[in-house]
Amino acid sequence: MNNENRASCIECGEHYKVPSGSTTGIRGHLRTKHKTIFETLEAREARAKARSTVGTVDTNSDSDNDFKVGTSSGDGASRAATITTSSRKRSRKDKMCCEKIPTKRVFTKSPWSKNDDQQKEVVAAMIQWIASAMLPFNIVDNDEFIYFVKVCTKGQYKPISSRTISRTKIPILYNAMKAAVDNKLNEDKPHLDGISFTSDLWTNKTTNAAYIAMTVHYIDSDFQMKRFLVTLQHFAGKHSSEEIAKRLDSITKDLNLGPNVRTTITCDGGANMKKAGKDCVINDVFWCVDHKINLIVQSAASKCKLWRDLSDKMTGLVSFFNHSQKSKDSLIAEASKNPDITITKIVQSCSTRWNSDLYQLQSINELLPAIKIVAEKDVSQNLVNKLPDEEEIEQLRTMIELLKKFEELSHLASAENEVSIVHVIPKLFDLEDELQSISHDSPNPMMKEVVDHYLLEMNDRFPECGAQVLEYAYANMLDPRYKGSTLHGIGQRYHMTKVSLQEAVFNMCKAELKNTPSPHTSQSSIDDIQQDTNTHTQPLKSTTTAYIRRSSISLKVQTFGKVVDNPEGVTSLMAEIKAELENYLTTTPIADNGDILRYWKNQALNYPKLARFARRLLAIPAASSSSERVFSTAGNICGERRTNLSASKVEKLVYIKENLRQMKKMNNVPFIV
Repeated sequence: MNNENRASCIECGEHYKVPSGSTTGIRGHLRTKHKTIFETLEAREARAKARSTVGTVDTNSDSDNDFKVGTSSGDGASRAATITTSSRKRSRKDKMCCEKIPTKRVFTKSPWSKNDDQQKEVVAAMIQWIASAMLPFNIVDNDEFIYFVKVCTKGQYKPISSRTISRTKIPILYNAMKAAVDNKLNEDKPHLDGISFTSDLWTNKTTNAAYIAMTVHYIDSDFQMKRFLVTLQHFAGKHSSEEIAKRLDSITKDLNLGPNVRTTITCDGGANMKKAGKDCVINDVFWCVDHKINLIVQSAASKCKLWRDLSDKMTGLVSFFNHSQKSKDSLIAEASKNPDITITKIVQSCSTRWNSDLYQLQSINELLPAIKIVAEKDVSQNLVNKLPDEEEIEQLRTMIELLKKFEELSHLASAENEVSIVHVIPKLFDLEDELQSISHDSPNPMMKEVVDHYLLEMNDRFPECGAQVLEYAYANMLDPRYKGSTLHGIGQRYHMTKVSLQEAVFNMCKAELKNTPSPHTSQSSIDDIQQDTNTHTQPLKSTTTAYIRRSSISLKVQTFGKVVDNPEGVTSLMAEIKAELENYLTTTPIADNGDILRYWKNQALNYPKLARFARRLLAIPAASSSSERVFSTAGNICGERRTNLSASKVEKLVYIKENLRQMKKMNNVPFIV
């Protein structure tokens, strides 16, 4: 009691009037705010009332002789003994009940004030936990959660409401996180020659709200790969290329990049995104490698009748189990009995989900022994007719091995916080060789047909195994594991890439020189290109992936997205660059498992200009998977049970979630108050 007319709740610290010592007000507070405590209180009172009808209880006594009733002679003594014994049994039962239902601890310390440093620290940690775990705000209103935090803080935590978190704390954390990201970008921007983006659009099926995401990727001066979510914005209205281009321009200009910073963006193959990339201020646009691979697999499957029939049969088998709970339960039971089976769920393929055809076939292949047992036990379900025969099982397993090769490239291209562009040409080159070998040697007609379609689709979407996109070719040459060796197998591509790379590096470095003329190429270099072009057996095709148009290869050289004229003479800068490149290419390549960025960090003094260009080039993501991951986070946050979240709140929560993970890697998590 604070005074004779007021009382304070030791659970939450709220004050109530208690006129004349009445407990009605505090009981009502417990009933509405602390239901568990109130129920425990009622149970205690009920047990005490039950005991009072039999005798007087000494709550401080641990002995069995808790109470006695009656006289000491005759039948009365016998009745007294009976009452005493039965009461003792009930007392023991009550004690056992009390042990089974532990009572909550009563905290005697006063709660912290909202301005107390310890209270702020607890609240800050709680907000970051809620944001990173994508939890609903009203978890802080839960009595059991409040009690848990009180136990951890010895009763001194002062509860805050979900409204306070939603309206005050989340915006504060968002602003702090945005300031931390902006500070890091501003710190690194003066040392950048290039910066890359990924972008995509997504619509929440629950609320039909559309969003555009944009992630930024770059390699800092310490040769560390950095990745941040620049923004997730609500995208109302028509998703036309013009509107997308305007939004991309606005986001890019807000970053305030210097005029010498080269920008690229990687996005999917949607017509609106491709045109928006060409129309916006970003210099170069790349089509997501993973989307291309998925289209190759889907297109080949649709054109090969034998493979399409087998795929449809496997999809029907999966659908059977997905629509029959009884059969699904039987499959799980049989799979659990088999120690060689590590999964119990059969996977359904989806045309828009990368590698889903492979995962469906793998799940069927592993669960096949259990599926056969289920089919034998339940013939009435007509499952036997849906099972693949021995020939089809062999084809299924062959297709699994084939699709694994596409999956390997897909995983490497979508790697997060790693150099991914270097994998495109080598993996496509290896994949093409394996497909050609299968097409030549396989006796299986279905395999020959589907592989031939794969080769046609690859040649259409990745001409010359991707080497026609000069950035991919540059990456192969600047990968110290290959140093352009893969390009030797693609006609004149090695020599053309070598000369073009010199021009591209010059174009990057020329801004540092005063009164520098246009980039020069020696006549010998022009003759090299002319000779390569004359000996090339097929005409060069224009690059559609990066929207580059080539013309008159003997007179012009590609410079990272721009075409520049070649006047006579060679500047001293070009000579330095050529010497660096020659020295680099003549040294021994590093091991296949070598660290590319560590190599360039260690060789920055020996090849300063090439190292700068490598930082700009190797930051380009091969796939737009970073944006896809952002949308996965958004889908988890605004699920079916959180449909009332506003678009602005979704933007903040996704921004915090995505960048909090990156900031933790740099030990730079902002502290909120």
